[in-house]
Amino acid sequence: MKKMLTALSIAVLLPTLAIASEGKFEGKRDHMRDMAKDLNLSDEQRGEIRNIMKKHMEATRLEIRNVLDDEQRAKFDAKHEERMQKMEERKAKREERKAERDSDE
Repeated sequence: MKKMLTALSIAVLLPTLAIASEGKFEGKRDHMRDMAKDLNLSDEQRGEIRNIMKKHMEATRLEIRNVLDDEQRAKFDAKHEERMQKMEERKAKREERKAERDSDE
């Protein structure tokens, strides 16, 4: 029961944290950039670290899904898909701004 409550709490908090931290993703990228600079990481190392982080996030998401019933899982999946779409939109906007900056130079 305690494990289920913990997983449900996480499932509820993740979307809340994602919404609350909108606009703060820059800080997280800055943190990665600062870490890469401070540790003098190569591009390959940065890629490997990103892959590790993605695997960890996906494993956590799947673990949470295993605790949920069918209705909860459907809602959880829908919220996850919404977050992924928003993330892709932000990524496209960043790439667009970068292309504009590069063309101005």
